[in-house]
Amino acid sequence: MLYLKEVIIENWKAVTSLSVSENQQGYIESNAFSLAESKFLKQWRPAAIYDNKELIGFAMYGYFDNEKRVWLDRFMIDSKYQGKGYGKKALVIIIRHIVLEYECKEIYLSIFKNNIIAEKLYKEVGFKFNGERDEGGEFVMVLNVEDFEKQYVEKV
Repeated sequence: MLYLKEVIIENWKAVTSLSVSENQQGYIESNAFSLAESKFLKQWRPAAIYDNKELIGFAMYGYFDNEKRVWLDRFMIDSKYQGKGYGKKALVIIIRHIVLEYECKEIYLSIFKNNIIAEKLYKEVGFKFNGERDEGGEFVMVLNVEDFEKQYVEKV
């Protein structure tokens, strides 16, 4: 069973040891960097992704009051668990968690345009490019929560 768990003293080192495959390294910051960032930018919520007792991935999300937007800023499945069907299931769980926490109507993320695998996954759950680029040059995608719920709430 997949679930999210807060990153705490008991699991933070294990979270920092997770990594994506070598060809994905340039697409996402390290989990160590993300955890450090969450200590200084308090709006970020880091979360460990577990399958039963096995740590398989990491996500970080948060609400930015100045933009009035909820962002899924980091999402990764450890390289040894990739290709086993975890990505989409974990993404759906994270989205549902974010919606419950923030009662939001939209969720934003940004990706590099050449990150074809991530783009495909995000589009599968309903994210769409909105024409914006973030300050790092990544392309912004947005998920309409109502459309997502029509597709996934009953299926998961």
